[in-house]
This record gives sequence, structure tokens and C-alpha cells, in this order.
Amino acid sequence: MANRQQNTISVVPPPVYGLNTKNDPYAITKYESPNMDNIEIDSRTPLSRLGAVRFGQTAAAGPIMSAFDYVKSDGTAISLRVRQSSIEKYNSSTQEWEALSLPITLTSGLKMGFAVLNDLCIMSNGTDSVLQYNGTAVTELASHPKMNYLIVYQNRIVGMKRSTSRLYYSGINDPTTFGASDFIYVDPNNSVFGAGIAELNGQIIPFKENKPYVLTALVGGTLYPL
Repeated sequence: MANRQQNTISVVPPPVYGLNTKNDPYAITKYESPNMDNIEIDSRTPLSRLGAVRFGQTAAAGPIMSAFDYVKSDGTAISLRVRQSSIEKYNSSTQEWEALSLPITLTSGLKMGFAVLNDLCIMSNGTDSVLQYNGTAVTELASHPKMNYLIVYQNRIVGMKRSTSRLYYSGINDPTTFGASDFIYVDPNNSVFGAGIAELNGQIIPFKENKPYVLTALVGGTLYPL
């Protein structure tokens, strides 16, 4: 005869009434929460999160528009962020953010797209000239198309500009070269803005504001809406 085991799940109610730091944590109601750090609450129990690390000991005026971890093939990792009109890297020795020397003045308040190919970090906000960072110096790539969203696909930089229907791509293993005709139209009759780009199962997924598409290949591929 088989034994049947009955399990009971107790649901921890969410703290819908917010934080309560006035009373002792053991005296608050089940719908309130004490001041907690690095805690997740799901339908079963409070869980300890993996933790949070503060980057930068000195407060700086925002907004911070973008952040990216630039990792080279030798494992060197550089944390980057875009704040106002500057690009900053994190110095783990001083635990402070340091502004990179830029060859141009960036338009403040714009998000930045990043992609790394052949150890070069390509950065573009869709408005100002595209920038290249090698871990030491930033150079301007004035002839590059201005793009908002960047990925690496089949050893090329592939980018999309928000205000156009074009998908641009670089030379193979060469993020510094974009041919004048190296682009693909993404449903130009659908006049809404571009919204992003991704790769899925070896195919490019360009997004417009009202629908995603699939591009089976950069050269000779088929583009169709999802």
C-alpha cells in the first residue's frame, strides 16, 4: 500500500504597506516590511540575494544612461558607463569612476550602444560620431553610420539606427570598416522607429516599435515579420 504525502505551501504575503522602520521588526504586521538589503521575496520564503556591490565611492550627478562590461580576449574587463556627456571607466584600485578623454563632445542624455569585436569596443548613440575604444584611447570613426543598437553577428558589427529602417553591418572581423552600401532595409514601408536588435538561433531579430522581424542572413537572407 502506497503512502500518500500531502504537502502544504505557506504563501508569504508581499509587503504591500511598504517599509516599517518605526517598530521592532518582530512587531510589524505580515503586510509590512522592515528595512531589508539583498533580500528577495517570492511565493515561498524570503531568500538571500547574491548581493550588490557599490561601484564608486563618490556620488556623481546623473543621469546614467548606459553601462557596459568591455571584456577583451585575454580576460581583461573594463566597466564603462555613460553619464551626462561623458563616458567613464571604473578604476577598481581607487573605486572611482574616471572620465575617458573623448575626441568629440557627446550629446548629453543619450543612451549608448556597445559591441566588442577583435578586442575593440565600438560605441554609438545614434546622434554623434561612432567611437572606438581599445582600453587605452578613444578614437572617432566619423565615416561610420550612426547607430543606436549594436550586436556582434558572424564576426561583424551589426547596428540599427532608431530613426531609420536600415540595418548596417561592418566588414568581417573588421569593426572599423562599414561599406557605403553595406546595409539592409527593414520594412521601410513600416514607418515606425527601430527599437532594438538581437540574435536568436543564428538569425538576426531586428525590432521596430510595432513588431519584430527575422533576418535569416546578412547576405542573401530573407526578412519576414513575426
